Amino acid sequence: MTTESDTGAAAVHPSKEKGSAPSGTTSRRIEVLDILRGVAIIGTLGTNVWLFTHPLGPPSLFFRMPSPDSLSGTVEVALRSLSNGKFLALLTILFGVGLELQYQSALRRGRNWPGWYLWRAALLFVEGALHFILVFEFDALIGYAFTSLIVVYLVGRSDRCVRAWIIAMGALHLLLVAALSYAVVATGTGSGSGGLGRADVYAVGSYSDQIALRLNRFLLYRIEALFVIPMAIVLFLLGSRLLRAGAFENSERGARLRRRLMVVGLGIGAPLNVLTAFGGPGWFVV
Repeated sequence: MTTESDTGAAAVHPSKEKGSAPSGTTSRRIEVLDILRGVAIIGTLGTNVWLFTHPLGPPSLFFRMPSPDSLSGTVEVALRSLSNGKFLALLTILFGVGLELQYQSALRRGRNWPGWYLWRAALLFVEGALHFILVFEFDALIGYAFTSLIVVYLVGRSDRCVRAWIIAMGALHLLLVAALSYAVVATGTGSGSGGLGRADVYAVGSYSDQIALRLNRFLLYRIEALFVIPMAIVLFLLGSRLLRAGAFENSERGARLRRRLMVVGLGIGAPLNVLTAFGGPGWFVV
C-alpha cells in the first residue's frame, strides 16, 4: 500500500504560492529518492532479519540482546550496528519527504489540505494492522499512520513552529530512551533474564498459533508505537525541511548541505554509534 509519494518518490514542480517549497525545486523527477527508498527497504530487512531467523521469533528481542563479550557476540554486534537505527530512520525521513511533496502538490492545484491525505493515513493504518496480525509484531506502519495525522497539520506551519515541535519531540524522545535504558539496566532485561517471556510458539507452534499470540499481546507489542511516535515526528519534519532546503537537489546549495550533513553524521554520529553499540546490553535502547 506504500506508494511512491508516501516515501518521497515523486516529481517536484516550481510553485510561487505562500508556504510552498523554495524556488530551487524543479519539475524533473527526483531520482535519488527512488534510490534512497530502495536502500532504506533493503537495509530495514538487514535490521529485522535477526528477528525473522531466531527460532523463538521476534519476541526474542526482549530476552536476548547481543553483547560483545565473545568473538561471536562482537561480530553480531558489529553486523547489527551497521543497520540498526539507520535504514528505518532513513525510511521515516522519506515518509516526511513524501508528505511534503504531497503538500506542495495540493498548494499548486489549489486543493484543500490535508484533504485526501487523511484517507491515505487511514489506509496506512489498516495495512499496518494487517501486517502486524499476519506477519510481524514490530510493524512500523501503524506508528507512521498516527505520526502522519500529527505532521500533516504541521508541515505548512512556520519554520519557527516546526522548529519548536522538533525540539520538543526530540527532548521527549531522549527522555523516553533514558527511561527505557534505565529499565533495561534495572531489570536485567538485556542479560537474558527472560524479559517479556519466550514465545516458544515460534519454535513448536503453528502459524495460527503465532497469529493468536500477536492478538493476545496486541497492546503489549503495540505500546512500542507510543515510544516511536515522538522520534518519527522529528524525522518526518526533518524530511520535509530537508526537501525545502535543497538536500536532494543537484546543485551547489544541495551539495553544500550534504557535505555538512556528512560531517555531522560521520564525524559525530558514527563514532557515538560505535561506542554505544559496544557498550554492552545496557546501551541497547540507545
